[in-house]
Amino acid sequence: MGHKRGKLARFEDGVKAMSAHEREALRRAMQAAQEDPAMLSRITAIAAARGEAVRKRASDRRTDAARRTLVGARVPREAAARCREAAMAQGISLYAWVCKALEQAAGGEANKRG
Repeated sequence: MGHKRGKLARFEDGVKAMSAHEREALRRAMQAAQEDPAMLSRITAIAAARGEAVRKRASDRRTDAARRTLVGARVPREAAARCREAAMAQGISLYAWVCKALEQAAGGEANKRG
């Protein structure tokens, strides 16, 4: 699939995934941007990104069980808030921060035993 066709397909998937309200907002924004090609390109990129997210979610749903398992912990709200703040301070998501912390802790334990 060519680059332009791929982008068009992602755009179409993104529009399909939108609510009626989102589609109407997109239509109005695209209509307003007709005189500004750069703005029109940005608007279509937003819909294409939505389409890519839909495709990724579908792919993850098919392959996730074979690749990953849940490692979860229920923590006090204060601890969760500290973790969230630490993640924001590093400019990463809470999910990425927790994964990084788990890897570091597991590596530290392996070093203690080794």
